[in-house]
Amino acid sequence: MDVVPSVASGAFTVPLCGHKRKLEPIEAENAKKARANEYNIDNESDNSDSEISDLTSNVDNDACVETSAPTPLTPLSSKASPRHPSDLKTIHCPYDNCNKSFNRPAKLSQHLRSHTNTRLFICPHAPCTKDFLRESHLKHHVKSAHSDIRDYVCEWLGCGKSFITATRLRRHHAAHEGREKFRCTVTDCGQTFRKHGTLQKHVTTVHEGRHPYVCELLNDTGVKCGAGFDTEGRMESHAGRIHGTKKFLCTVCPLQQEEGNQRLGLGENGAAFPSHAALQAHIQNEHPPTCTECGLKCTSKSALKSHAEVLHGGLDISERKVHVCPEPDCGRAFTKKGNMNAHIQISHAGKRFVCGVVDPKTLNHVGDWDGSDACGEASTSKRNLERHICTIHLGLDASGKSKEKGKHQSLAEPAHNSQVSALTRLTGSGYETETGRNVTCLVQGCNHRFLREYDLEIHLQSRHGLADLEIQMMMMEEELYTRHSFQGAPIYATEQGPEAERVFDQQFVNDVAMGITADSPESGTPGAAELWQRGDPFETAPRDSWLDDEVAMQHLINEDYEGENIEGALAQDAHNGQDVQNAIEVAFDARADPSLKSQAFDFINQLRSEPQGWQICFSLALRDPRPTEVVRHVSLDVVNNAIKAGQLGEQDFALLRDNILAYVRNIYGATANNAQHDPVSIQNKITQTMTNLFTAMYATQWTTFFQDILALTAAAGSASRNNAPGVLLYLRILISVHDEIADVLLSRSPEEQRRNNDLKDLVRQRDTAMIASSWHEILAHWKFNNDEVVALCLTTIGRWVTWTEISFAVNDSLLTLLFDYLGSQQGMGGDNQVSERRKAAMETFIDILGKKMSASDKVELIEVLKVNDAVSQLLRSRELSEMRSTATYDTDLAEDVARLVNNTVSDIVRALDGSQDNDPILLRGISQLKTFLPHLLRFLSDEYDEICSTVIPSLTDFLTLLRKKANSNNVLAGEASPTLPLILDVVIAKMKYDETFYWGHEDTQTDEAEFQELRRRLHILQKAVAAVDEVMYIEKIKNVVVSTFDKLQSQNGQLDWRDLELAMHELDLFGDLAYKHGGLYSKTKAVTPAAEQLIGMMFKLCETGVASFSHPAVQLQYMVVCERYYSFFEANPHLITPVLENFVRFLHHDHVKVRLRSWYLFHRFVKHVRNHVGDIAETAIQALSDLLPIKAELVEEPSEDDNDDISSSESGQSANARFNSQLYLYEAIGCISSARAIPAEKQVLLVRSIANPLFSDLEGHLSQAKAGDRRATLQVHHLIMALGTLARGFSDGMPSNNAPNAPAPADIISEEFAQTAEAVLVALERLRSSFEIREASRFAFTRLIAPLGSRILPQLPRWIDGLLSETSTKDEMAMFIKLLDQVVFKFKSEIYNILNALLTPFLQRVFAGIAEPVAGTDDEIQLVELKREYLGFLLVILNNGLEAVLVSESNQPIFGTVISMIEHLAKDINDFQTAKLAFSVLTRMVLTWGGPDVESTSSILVNGSAPNGISQPRLPGFDQFIMTTLSPLCWAIPSNPSFDSKDAQGKQVLGEAAVLQKSIYSKTGQAYLTYLRDVELSGMGMDSGTMEEYLGALCNFDIKGFQRFFQNLVQRSTR
Repeated sequence: MDVVPSVASGAFTVPLCGHKRKLEPIEAENAKKARANEYNIDNESDNSDSEISDLTSNVDNDACVETSAPTPLTPLSSKASPRHPSDLKTIHCPYDNCNKSFNRPAKLSQHLRSHTNTRLFICPHAPCTKDFLRESHLKHHVKSAHSDIRDYVCEWLGCGKSFITATRLRRHHAAHEGREKFRCTVTDCGQTFRKHGTLQKHVTTVHEGRHPYVCELLNDTGVKCGAGFDTEGRMESHAGRIHGTKKFLCTVCPLQQEEGNQRLGLGENGAAFPSHAALQAHIQNEHPPTCTECGLKCTSKSALKSHAEVLHGGLDISERKVHVCPEPDCGRAFTKKGNMNAHIQISHAGKRFVCGVVDPKTLNHVGDWDGSDACGEASTSKRNLERHICTIHLGLDASGKSKEKGKHQSLAEPAHNSQVSALTRLTGSGYETETGRNVTCLVQGCNHRFLREYDLEIHLQSRHGLADLEIQMMMMEEELYTRHSFQGAPIYATEQGPEAERVFDQQFVNDVAMGITADSPESGTPGAAELWQRGDPFETAPRDSWLDDEVAMQHLINEDYEGENIEGALAQDAHNGQDVQNAIEVAFDARADPSLKSQAFDFINQLRSEPQGWQICFSLALRDPRPTEVVRHVSLDVVNNAIKAGQLGEQDFALLRDNILAYVRNIYGATANNAQHDPVSIQNKITQTMTNLFTAMYATQWTTFFQDILALTAAAGSASRNNAPGVLLYLRILISVHDEIADVLLSRSPEEQRRNNDLKDLVRQRDTAMIASSWHEILAHWKFNNDEVVALCLTTIGRWVTWTEISFAVNDSLLTLLFDYLGSQQGMGGDNQVSERRKAAMETFIDILGKKMSASDKVELIEVLKVNDAVSQLLRSRELSEMRSTATYDTDLAEDVARLVNNTVSDIVRALDGSQDNDPILLRGISQLKTFLPHLLRFLSDEYDEICSTVIPSLTDFLTLLRKKANSNNVLAGEASPTLPLILDVVIAKMKYDETFYWGHEDTQTDEAEFQELRRRLHILQKAVAAVDEVMYIEKIKNVVVSTFDKLQSQNGQLDWRDLELAMHELDLFGDLAYKHGGLYSKTKAVTPAAEQLIGMMFKLCETGVASFSHPAVQLQYMVVCERYYSFFEANPHLITPVLENFVRFLHHDHVKVRLRSWYLFHRFVKHVRNHVGDIAETAIQALSDLLPIKAELVEEPSEDDNDDISSSESGQSANARFNSQLYLYEAIGCISSARAIPAEKQVLLVRSIANPLFSDLEGHLSQAKAGDRRATLQVHHLIMALGTLARGFSDGMPSNNAPNAPAPADIISEEFAQTAEAVLVALERLRSSFEIREASRFAFTRLIAPLGSRILPQLPRWIDGLLSETSTKDEMAMFIKLLDQVVFKFKSEIYNILNALLTPFLQRVFAGIAEPVAGTDDEIQLVELKREYLGFLLVILNNGLEAVLVSESNQPIFGTVISMIEHLAKDINDFQTAKLAFSVLTRMVLTWGGPDVESTSSILVNGSAPNGISQPRLPGFDQFIMTTLSPLCWAIPSNPSFDSKDAQGKQVLGEAAVLQKSIYSKTGQAYLTYLRDVELSGMGMDSGTMEEYLGALCNFDIKGFQRFFQNLVQRSTR
């Protein structure tokens, strides 16, 4: 077949660039060949037909399928040269012996990391700590190790394994075909292997029965080890762990000498270890964190911090509850504001989530549930509603997932990888307590946590690029702050929401105590004294080793500071500076004795709090000769702490000011003569100290602060700012001052904010003009000499101009400099210096534009800054114009300019948004907007998605403004309307796949995800355009879609797949407008013009034959469109059959992505059009028969044969994904079979044709499953799920299947599904001990209720016996009770006899579950759920006229236990929700069995006496029972000493108790009042006045009034 030349895209009026994503670098020639062979054509065909019989993708071999019509081809280019200039690889690696070359600088930077081993990309899935050189490698790792994605499936008969990449699938195919290099020659084996080593291992392990790798090293006794291993790597790990050099030393254990060697040796106590992990384990076991106050040993540093905070920090738990509910009469307090807000929403605002009211599309985990069987139950949270739907209406577990899947996942994950709660993931609170990662990153803004400090050090080196010294200083400073303030204690977060927080706050101290071990040392650290006895005396100790510092520290502690009188010691010791230095060096030294380090830290912390401490530290930091960097750093930190803590007096401040000013003048000022400058870390600390002095002294004591530091900038005898060190320090101090008093991103207390505002006012008044002048002088002197100075000066201007007078800073000279920097041109090889200049100028522009001001001033500022000229100049630069279509296109610069344009347009839009028609700013703003819109469109159409995305926010703002002004005849609307078609053209063009994109290729998955995200954002722009000009939008989209379909027809299917996919995608998005009013049709007419156009495009789609196009992306979009617009096919049923034929073809697609997705879309489409497929139902079901066989696949351990071959048999995830998709086919068949047009007899035959093979398979696996075969058990699980799903699809077609008055199913149908129920019951009875089988059976039970009708009732005892086995969890019991509620509600008129027979054994199992001891938080949650479901079940019985079953003759023996359990739950002060529900049940019992009400309470006499009417209860003696037994329960909770009368949930319980009392009174009248007066209230000790008040309220108030009275009475009584 001839190659068809490429066709131009005629769909758009303006030629626009597509988008380009950064793909992995490949050789240019290979890229060309890959493109040319994207579709290889096999010209062999049948004799008379010209069809293409085999069209395959060169990438993955499964992109297309056989068709019965000529298959259109994607046009190919015949050019041999690169299709795009960026394909040229002209950038070479600078490393010797490396011949790599690249087409972009970014690719080179990526490659250079492989030479330096810079691994920036770290796996985010804890506890995995792998890191990678490239982001693509990380994403591939995440996909293979932490996800379920296995797109490449082996189609070999009986295999079904799936793989991550096509390469691994091809390698797997080679094993099937016997094309491996090495074959096992052992008789009857014949297995093949790719590697000779793998073959040897196979022979050794399988045929010889021994380990292939044996350790030959000698152990400690001189005998050969002989340990065997399956891999060489494990043997090497063993050798290093057991026989390796013990180079990791424990500095806590006694140091010993071994055989006279001058090194640390191995003693019997194990002072050295072969690995760091072994050392850490030793330290954890032998030297746990110990409290320095009381000597208690703790299990972790977190536990130690918590212990210290609670027991030694004077923390009052009540002080943590700072957020008090503002509602009157509540008063409940919380430790977190979020919990308080949730409490208000639920307890006071009455926010409830009602089943059937909340849109199912807004819920998670509920699948395709459409709300047709909603029950109206209200939940207190969205999560509870989701849990209700999953368990009641879907028969799943609470998460909406198969527990069998969760179990399999847990087998593959490490045991310690516990799940983190949803609250923790959202808030971060409690993360360290839930995962054990107590060590936080010390870099601000980084949220990483670690198990060990060692891991933190590695992270700081690799992720943040810090040097060892910086890391040690940061860690030591953190330790100082932690010990000083005890910050960082664990945050106790719960999963139960605000209602349980009070309980957790009570348990705070106990939880902390759990981390403390029982054994406490009596004195110090063992062996410490002996260590120091071996050292030399302090006076003669040399100062050149770390051990000597420890000796000095020991002397310092033992001799000078025994009485902790540090102030006196500092005054007496002539060498106190040296002593402080010794203490810091010991605290900082990682090799120092931990006991001494602890004492050194305590010494330094005490030094921080002493008035004299800062003076010694200040002297130590600035003395000559200089101490070590860490000593100076810590010393200056002590000084800064003293300033902020208010330890300095007026004279102290003056002394400190004079000395530090003298120091910086000597080192950085005009008199400095070759002085050695401080390291950067010390310069930063000095800058911080100067800033702290500024905030404390500038107002009154140091009014010449800025003049003094400005003097540093000029050399001796010079008037210019020519002293570079002084200039840099001056600018750093200015930036630091800004950050301290003007940084809006930092949160500050009201006092600090007032102080900062006062300081800013003083600076503006005194020194702003001088400071601004200094900037210009610095720039004038250094702009050609020192880029570092200029860049720092520009940064300073950008910061300060946000809060100072802008006219001082921005003048012509500054703008000239900025334009000079922006206009700098790079050479052909690139110039980093030029790039830095432009970046600094760009940031300055953006900072200046970000200054807050009025709209008119902002518009004027944009003109003054000549932003348009700056952008135009940059766009004309070589990097953004000539090189735009080359490999050297400066994407970083383009993104910076796009950001400048985005911010400018946003500012203009905000100015126009507040303007009126007569406002002068309107015309100026519109003029500027018209100037910048071309820039905006230029960057929106940029081929790089990152650049395009940068300007989307401002374009969204602009379109939103147009929408506001569209209906107001505003000038802006008229001026901007011509730009809308241009914007829409660009957006549509960016929606198109790039020509270099290979759809479905394994290497483009990340690019695909990023592109779809871009499409989502562009779709928002499209909708905004449609909102402004709907007519134009409809016409544009129609032209794109129809013209593409016409072109497909005119060219006989020869069209670029990207054009056709774009048209289909736009057709899909068009539905947002067409369905705006709820549907397409009103009777037989289109409801809106958009709906009319959509209907026309859908007819065009069906006429064009798009489904025959070969590319899988187009086929996938075709199914999506058909499923979305099912209402079109309902109105045109003659088109359904061709669509179903296309669907059936796609269901068998070669590409796994298309195939599995089509199963779901087919189910969705059939579900909607089921009533129109009766004629072809049998044909459609037969076409699916080859896809229905179920084959369960077990999760297996990863194979040792080839670590590179990660298949589905090793992870089990792909098989689960395939099975879950397969269930959609069974549900689709159920939908088709239940079509109303099909007679019931035919429906039964269709169901039977699918169910009978499942029955046979089920019978064949039961024996094996009973014998313990895991795969057979999983197969039975899958078969039961398939039967239940088939019933689910069938029941969806039955009218109101969950309503109590729904018509019963036809007898023939219920008989057929009774066989299904019987088959499931047989499997359940034989395998009831299996959790997986019980789970699947519960799902099937839920789905069989509707088609079985009342036939399910005789089976209930068997269902209960199977689903509530001895091994059933509380969660299973709770879920089954919910299902039983549904059965009772539906069949309440028929269920009495069955319920009467099974109630006692059923409740006995529930009581046994409640009585079981709990083990862990999950068990506690399940227990609470079971209690509430038990009470809910009783309410269902009482509310549906079945109360007699509770007191029937057969159930009377257990009735006492029923009441006792309710009483127990009503008194549970730790679970108010359950107690409230228990009172509701008791109230319902009183109303049900208490007989008719006595005489109306309106006849109550004035003296308060009640009517004497007597009511006969329906149960003999019940009136006495409710008075003597139930009435006292109302006082059980308020009389509990732990009850908080202000607790909102507790008050709700009191309200329900009040309702119970009113109900008792309504049934017993005067008898109840007499009982209360003579027995209950008097027995409680209530005084007569309160008693009469109470009785009067009970008689006279309505229910709501008495509820308020009772709550207030309890609150008064508990004050």
